Amino acid sequence: MGGLRKLEARSWKLEDNKNRILPRRIFQLPASSFLLFIVATLLSCTKDKLSVEESRATVKLLAGKVQMFGRNDFELNIPELEVNIYEVTNASFADFVKKTGYMTTAEQSGEGMVFDLVKKEWVLTRGADWKHPQGPQSSDSEESMHPVVQVSYDDACAYCDWLEMRLPYESEWEYIYQLDQNNSKEKFNKWDGIFPIEDKGEDGFTNTAPVGSFKAGRNGIYDLQGNVWEWCIDLYHKNWPQIDTTVMTPLLQGPTVMSNLWIMNDTLRVIKGGSFLCAENYCMGYQNEKRQNADPKLSYEHVGFRCVRDLKKKE
Repeated sequence: MGGLRKLEARSWKLEDNKNRILPRRIFQLPASSFLLFIVATLLSCTKDKLSVEESRATVKLLAGKVQMFGRNDFELNIPELEVNIYEVTNASFADFVKKTGYMTTAEQSGEGMVFDLVKKEWVLTRGADWKHPQGPQSSDSEESMHPVVQVSYDDACAYCDWLEMRLPYESEWEYIYQLDQNNSKEKFNKWDGIFPIEDKGEDGFTNTAPVGSFKAGRNGIYDLQGNVWEWCIDLYHKNWPQIDTTVMTPLLQGPTVMSNLWIMNDTLRVIKGGSFLCAENYCMGYQNEKRQNADPKLSYEHVGFRCVRDLKKKE
């Protein structure tokens, strides 16, 4: 991916608060972390050998209850479902594009969202798309088993529809996480250090990692913490479920109609799981109860997705 990038772009200043999500910083690993990087790379080699079909493996989860946002007083029933073990990879998305001729939002508009840590600005960058996550000078050619990024909400929905699947609701995502989590001390791909000053690379990576590079959870699901944020179906409101709303989905999985009195943009979607940029001093988005929003009309260099499938009840 190289060093700091030179961008041809329009940009906006970020608010300086801990609830905003920030994409990756590109820099060289500290010498003290070089060995850890090599070890992690070697350990991930087996995952690089996954076929496209293997990367689309799923696991079935029984119906159960989920406590939303860690609240004992807000419990939802979740029907049984099937979920991707891995986040969708570059190779899998490339297969989808090859077989359908699909063009992503970023490819059609010619630009995607990239973050410049020097200026601390989101930058709408010309030439940034899923093949070039940080602009035309970058490439995913050697990252086939990394999670695909620079895919918008619509892109993610199109891929899932192609496989007769869909994106998860936020409640389903939390249910998957709560069933699958092992130990909070397990390593995962996040920012190791003070953000945005230095990522020590103690987990072996300073950008995205190949899917499955870290230990799976109890149900064999990988990367529910860190690596990349994951799109959910739900519209976003920061005070959900505290708000009193009259229009809900059948499973109470989030507001389906938003008011402009709540947020300026009533189409923002929920993203979950955090990314390699989440640090203890910043968003800590890798915690189950944490949530963030993203504009579904845009694509980002640190947001990907995984799919789920409804399981019909036996007659």
